[in-house]
Amino acid sequence: MRTFLSAMDYVLTTCFTCELILQVIHNGGFKLWRKDGWNVLDGVIVAASLIAYLPMGGGESSGMVAVKGIRTLRVLRPLRAVKRLPSLKSTISTMLQAIPATAGIFVLMFFIWFMWAVIGQQLLSGRMKECVDPTIKITECPQDMRRQATLNFDNVGSGLVTLFALFKIDGWANLLWSTLSQMENESTLLQAGVGLYFVVFLIFGVIFPTSLFAAIFVDTYQSIRIGFLMQVPPLFSARLTTWPLLTRSPHLTSPSHQHPHLTSALLIFASPLT
Repeated sequence: MRTFLSAMDYVLTTCFTCELILQVIHNGGFKLWRKDGWNVLDGVIVAASLIAYLPMGGGESSGMVAVKGIRTLRVLRPLRAVKRLPSLKSTISTMLQAIPATAGIFVLMFFIWFMWAVIGQQLLSGRMKECVDPTIKITECPQDMRRQATLNFDNVGSGLVTLFALFKIDGWANLLWSTLSQMENESTLLQAGVGLYFVVFLIFGVIFPTSLFAAIFVDTYQSIRIGFLMQVPPLFSARLTTWPLLTRSPHLTSPSHQHPHLTSALLIFASPLT
């Protein structure tokens, strides 16, 4: 079986190399060929496959350790299918083109999380405990068996880690009730403030940014799909005859479409409420 796989690897590498050479010739030379990022990806994969057949020499000190590591790039071979599957290609292109647009959202999320971590430190510093025995509830745990909780707001760094755990949403209610159960002797106003702290963070620090991310990816995917459909052969272009009419529609030029990301985000954000 190992011999058969080695033979197939040799045959596929030969086929990929010949295909790469024909691609360069078909595109009119290397300078034009390298302008397409998907062609460059094919070239990297083929080069990594060819490096695997270089003589490595003996011993780890032969200076070829780094070259041996390049062999692992052969696992990228399945990515060659991306270029030949339009739907998968458009999905990958969406992820890459949406990165610049999402940079601003990441900055906004960082400022929100940092501000909430500072507020959490003022509200909950030293108040979040857990029992040494996980089978005992914190309300029934003796004081000498309590320790500082893994997720806490003792400092800004720990607060950011705790907020990141809340970002998954799963288990946030348990953390909230566990915190409130330890504040029975605190004022009712402080307990209400802690509950409001968690709920407001989930809305503005988790749900709303996630909706913005989804809106950007949806808008980017739609624009890429439209560009792909515009490139179909004339035989299939009859379906696109209504597109110029749609682009001149006053509905698409209304003020609500001047900020498409925000409009889509609001629709996604409000969808659970309808």
